Amino acid sequence: MKRIIFIIFILGTLFFWGGCASVNEAMNSEQVYKNTINKIVFYNAINYQKVLKLSSINNSGSIPTEEEKNLNDAELEGANLAGLNLKGIKLQYAILNEANLAGVNLTDADLSNAVLNEANLSQAQLVSANLYRISADLTDFTKADLRNAYFDYSRCISADFSKANLSNATLKRSFFEGSNFTEANLKGAEYRTSNFKNTCFLGAQF
Repeated sequence: MKRIIFIIFILGTLFFWGGCASVNEAMNSEQVYKNTINKIVFYNAINYQKVLKLSSINNSGSIPTEEEKNLNDAELEGANLAGLNLKGIKLQYAILNEANLAGVNLTDADLSNAVLNEANLSQAQLVSANLYRISADLTDFTKADLRNAYFDYSRCISADFSKANLSNATLKRSFFEGSNFTEANLKGAEYRTSNFKNTCFLGAQF
């Protein structure tokens, strides 16, 4: 009988400490999650402040330094950057999903390998912008100025380029399946080997 009681005691102790370990692991996991979220918010705030500073420098007529233009790898998902002057900004590999970039000046900007899914770039100035290997599914480029822009190896599925100016742009080896180019200006554009399946070119100029 004593042996049975002893075994029950040992098993109970093991279950107790095992339960405590599970609780501690859960608490540690929650803390790690909170720390990760706090870091993301912190770095997003820093990136946003850098963007505002660059816009202010450009508007003042001063020439920003390379460091001031460098926002490569920036996390700006969902950020409201509408109307800012970000000429010459470097946003390689930046995350800009669902960001509001309406009317933004991105002339000579480097957005190569950036992720812009569902972003709003309507009426944005992207003259001579580097858009190499961007991902821009469901992105709004309506009335955007994309003259001489470089789109090679990009993915723009179901994007809206209606009334956009793409004259002399390079659109080779890219995916534009299901996109809308209604009344877009494509004069002088290079678009060989790209996928335009189910794309609308109603009223487009070639």
